[in-house]
Amino acid sequence: MEVFLIRLLQFMLAISLLVLLHEGGHFFFSKLFGVRVEKFYLFFDPWFHLFEFKPKNSETTYGIGWLPLGGYCKIAGMIDESFDTEQMKQPAQSWEFRSKPAWQRLLIMIGGVLVNFLLALFIYSMVLFYWGETYIQVKDMKMGMKFNNEAKSYGFKDHDILIGTDKGEFKDFNVDLYRDLSTATRADIVRNGKKMSINLPGKINLLGMLKTTPNFVRPFIPAEVDTVMPDSPAAKLGMKKGDRILAIGGKQIDSWNEFSDEIGRLADEMTEAKTHADSMKVRTTTIVFEKASKSGERREESGERLPQNSNLNQEETSNLKPQTSTNVAQVPPSLGEGMGVGSNLKPQTSNLKLLVVEDNPDLRAFLTAILSTTYEVITAENGKEGLEKALQEMPDFIITDVMMPVMDGMTMVHNIKENKDICHIPIIILSAKASLEDKLQGLAEGIDDYITKPFSATYLKHRVENIIAQRHMLQEMYLQQISEWNSSGSESGESLKEESGERREERPNPNPSPREGRDLPLTPPEGSGSANSEQKLPTHSNTVPPSLGEGMGVGFLSSLMSFLDSHLDDTDLKIDDMAAAVSLGRTVFYGKLKSIVGMTPIDFLRHVRLQKAQQLLANSSLNVSEIAYTVGFSDPKYFSKIFRKELGVSPTEYRAQMQKQ
Repeated sequence: MEVFLIRLLQFMLAISLLVLLHEGGHFFFSKLFGVRVEKFYLFFDPWFHLFEFKPKNSETTYGIGWLPLGGYCKIAGMIDESFDTEQMKQPAQSWEFRSKPAWQRLLIMIGGVLVNFLLALFIYSMVLFYWGETYIQVKDMKMGMKFNNEAKSYGFKDHDILIGTDKGEFKDFNVDLYRDLSTATRADIVRNGKKMSINLPGKINLLGMLKTTPNFVRPFIPAEVDTVMPDSPAAKLGMKKGDRILAIGGKQIDSWNEFSDEIGRLADEMTEAKTHADSMKVRTTTIVFEKASKSGERREESGERLPQNSNLNQEETSNLKPQTSTNVAQVPPSLGEGMGVGSNLKPQTSNLKLLVVEDNPDLRAFLTAILSTTYEVITAENGKEGLEKALQEMPDFIITDVMMPVMDGMTMVHNIKENKDICHIPIIILSAKASLEDKLQGLAEGIDDYITKPFSATYLKHRVENIIAQRHMLQEMYLQQISEWNSSGSESGESLKEESGERREERPNPNPSPREGRDLPLTPPEGSGSANSEQKLPTHSNTVPPSLGEGMGVGFLSSLMSFLDSHLDDTDLKIDDMAAAVSLGRTVFYGKLKSIVGMTPIDFLRHVRLQKAQQLLANSSLNVSEIAYTVGFSDPKYFSKIFRKELGVSPTEYRAQMQKQ
């Protein structure tokens, strides 16, 4: 009841604010143009009111009504919510609404709507400011970028600033940078203040760039503190925003990248610690930082002094008592999370849901701690509970142990991969069972990776990120192939076939799945002009995890595309019809399709229809209206509007462009 009353009060306050602002718009313009306002009421007051007063020397009576359906501003010489018609029978006065010019009357009438518009614009601006995209521009990377060994083999060096390729200039650091690098033959960089170019092969493995650890390229971020978590060890030490980290555990730190790597290494040591002494050794690691104040004061955390070093021997140190808690969730996981420190580069947040299935409460808490900063984490204590939550929550990723009570992890994985509703979910196994037989059994079940305990927290996080990145890349590849199937004019359902024997000889699969279709690649139909092996999806033996066959929905997409191919002209086609065609419920179908192709069913259907329309415009003599009806649009004008919105040209302009080619 208390919660209900609080929410009711919040609702009433919100309504009151909106009414006051709206009616205030009418009031403002009335006063501005010298029109008398007789009443200004919050809420309506039929028969009686709750409160009313009239200030001295004022023409306006202010009050609060009892009916919270709005409010009103009674303006002299105007028939409004008060329905006062008697005043209109009298001669017009100079201070009345009806005696003012038309443009002033218009502003008085739309004053409330104008205020509503400005309020909506303000709210949208604040939402955009608070939840808008945060990214770092290439031009602002004063310390340059950090490259892995593969990148350095092409000629890159740490602190180079990658400003573009022969494909174009880079404005900010995102996945497009990797995509351009994979096919570029020239990279433009700034080294020591001078622009220069590096020759590239033009065929760098994109998925390899995304999944390698450390990354092919990443920004060099200054080791400067941006945020400090309350009550964290860093806060108790007195670390504040703007402080610069100089060293940790005796190792000099030049950038946030090095700091996060060192924190990740400490988290790995904590995971592998077998005794309390080993744990305390990690917890008493020293950190040296420089205060942001002009005094240049420096301090170090913990009771252990750094070894004498030529770069650090002048540091003034102060000691804190080491933490004695043994809760594994408090271990510094990575990127300074356990220290309570945040960098200037805020990581992109995600709404992906991750299920952790682990019977050990300490390890389950630790996994939750290191993953909850990026994902929404839900947990389960055994395989049975994990299977139930997978069906209920439809997570985007699963991390599971093997040896658990009630139901072991391998049985849970088997049940998940046999269930068509959730078989597409990627899975990583974390287990102390490290034999080759156990790993092969997991791969045979269709998991994406098998990581043995003790494990690296940093490695685990990168594997999750890379597998998700692979899924996103495959979504783009699926959509590209759908475009190729449409342009080929072939049956979509027949397009999803196994590769030819010649193709399999070129790229053998050393780990065949026991279930048919587990590693089927999606390939364009023969004669579609896409037979080049580079345009096909990679097979399991190269870069695609084993669950990306049937797990990613080859049979599902095959059935769906066959259905759409024969029902595309149905203007009444609904999501329920598409779900029924693949024998799924509406909710499960929505989640499964969005996971596989990255689109909602409505967006996917529109995408397929527009792709088919492009093929018909380019290769048929049908007019635009006929094509609109053929691909399922009941209104040719709406079809043209959507076509222009998606492709930037009208159907007629698109056909003209295709005929010129």
